[in-house]
Amino acid sequence: MMTYTAKRLEDQTLMFKITTEHNGKEISFNVACANNESEIPDLIDVYINFLDATPPVYSQQAPIADLNTIVQELTARLEALENK
Repeated sequence: MMTYTAKRLEDQTLMFKITTEHNGKEISFNVACANNESEIPDLIDVYINFLDATPPVYSQQAPIADLNTIVQELTARLEALENK
């Protein structure tokens, strides 16, 4: 069982600052409960699982051929507009 402290955030009904240990280091983060404090352990699990998950790798680069095509199309459109 994970040990943690939950401190209610000032002027907030269902928001808490959580302090616990993860991989030998103390960490703190905030959680917001939907109904009541009984949700805190599950919210902590979700956050810890997020920390432990391998981040996805996204490639935002289009292939060079696609970029060249886009540039050529835009150039043709500009030339058409200039020649009107």
